[in-house]
Amino acid sequence: MDENGVPIFSTNGTFGRGFTYDELGRIETLTCLDMQGIPFVNTDGFTTVKYTYYEDDSIKTEMDYDTEGNPIAPVSGEYGVLHEGNQVTYLNEDGSERFSFQNLLFNQPVIVMLAAVIAVVASLMFGKKINFVF
Repeated sequence: MDENGVPIFSTNGTFGRGFTYDELGRIETLTCLDMQGIPFVNTDGFTTVKYTYYEDDSIKTEMDYDTEGNPIAPVSGEYGVLHEGNQVTYLNEDGSERFSFQNLLFNQPVIVMLAAVIAVVASLMFGKKINFVF
């Protein structure tokens, strides 16, 4: 609300957020609300985010849902993310790890380095023809 009590439209298209908490006081769900306080799909493409936690209270997973409570993939096909230390793994609709190029690049630096070495060797061996492909 602004200083006159009028609802303000936020950057992600919401006028408010509703929260539910688990028994330890951690946010369990965050729901985007319209001007009347009714859940709706925000500009990021989801209505509700559900969180799970590790024992140290850090966020383990974040899953996105629509207004009906169905899993939704608002960004690049991922339904949610799994946080493991500094790694982020994108998840499928059922919360399992999504097989994707992003997950491979972000979470497997050895494979990225191996691919780079293979690219350099191929470039040296085959010259300009293979460089065009790269």
